[in-house]
Amino acid sequence: MARNTSSWWSVGKMAALIRATIVFVSLLGVLGFYSGSALAQSPLPGGASSLQETYEAWQVRCVSEAENASCLLMQRQVTRDTGQTLLTVELTATPSGGLSGVIALPLGLRLDAGVTLQVDDGEPTGPLPFSTCLPQGCLVPIAPDETIRTALREGETLRLAARLLDGRTINFSVSLNGFAAAEDRLQGLVAGL
Repeated sequence: MARNTSSWWSVGKMAALIRATIVFVSLLGVLGFYSGSALAQSPLPGGASSLQETYEAWQVRCVSEAENASCLLMQRQVTRDTGQTLLTVELTATPSGGLSGVIALPLGLRLDAGVTLQVDDGEPTGPLPFSTCLPQGCLVPIAPDETIRTALREGETLRLAARLLDGRTINFSVSLNGFAAAEDRLQGLVAGL
């Protein structure tokens, strides 16, 4: 069976032309000549689409979509044997330069008792109420005032106390190592967005 070489070469030339066009359009986007949303510049440093940095026990995470980015400061604790999430603290920067966020604790807690917070040997705060429970855990909204925020920045351990359904108290310990540096980075990133 004879092979039609003229159509073979035309398909090859067409593929090469398409590749060259894609490269050219990509270069235009990199050089800033194309303003379409598909090639929009990320507001994160270096035009990154995401960022994850670790500051001892805390992480700063950012995700960029087109020209918008969102960043948070977080700590996630998991059980050693199963890797299941035990608790998560997530905070974002507020427009006034403060913090707000949520603490996620495991299911099986007595929701009407709320959660108390205590930094090192300081005075306990709360109880703070749960807002809802999801399959991943029960959520406690937090918005630390300046006094608590300073304690978090200068302290070593954040202690959370909740009650189990049988009335016993369960305590959670959150390391504050790296919190101040991570918050500074978060505030700096958010100010640059």
